[in-house]
Amino acid sequence: MLNIQNINQISLSGIVFPIIGAVILVIAIYYFIKWLREKKCPKRPSSDTQAYEAVELQPTQADHKESAEGKPNDQAERKDESTRITPYLDNPETHCTADGPFEKICDYVNGLKYDDFEKVCIRLGIGYLKVRQFYPHENTGKFKSVLRTLASENPNLTLEDIAQACEGHQFVVDLLRAEDKRLQKNKQIMDEETVEVIHGNSCN
Repeated sequence: MLNIQNINQISLSGIVFPIIGAVILVIAIYYFIKWLREKKCPKRPSSDTQAYEAVELQPTQADHKESAEGKPNDQAERKDESTRITPYLDNPETHCTADGPFEKICDYVNGLKYDDFEKVCIRLGIGYLKVRQFYPHENTGKFKSVLRTLASENPNLTLEDIAQACEGHQFVVDLLRAEDKRLQKNKQIMDEETVEVIHGNSCN
């Protein structure tokens, strides 16, 4: 015959074990969902892979010319100052215009649905748990904040990195390619002017 102590132990076991089981189940579901999301939107590796080669910025004419002349082509590893995000963000002449390419890109990404916005941020290296704080609220654009945060952590972040993160969004890729060509053309003009000045000084 069961006594009161045995009945209390059975009752306590009937309460504690289901609670422990429920906690374990919730934890398991949380990590399973986390695994699925990371599998769906993997963090972009630090080195370029074939998955991103399809949206690489096109090489300039100067790159083709150097390759034809047998000079080393550093297009793959080029981190030219003009295409880095840090000086680009800090230069008011390049992004603080309503119709500038940088503003158009930010406006476009800010207008994406959350899932698409999240994919772009994760490919740039923002953890998916932090993406929500950057997602636009009340028509306040936050993609520029994403780029500023990344630029402060990684000074070598370039326009090409953004193009790779925006794979599938041809509007952004086309704008970045055009901007990259413009910057490279400006750099080429400046280099030619520098050579002319040096040549003129040497003649004098």
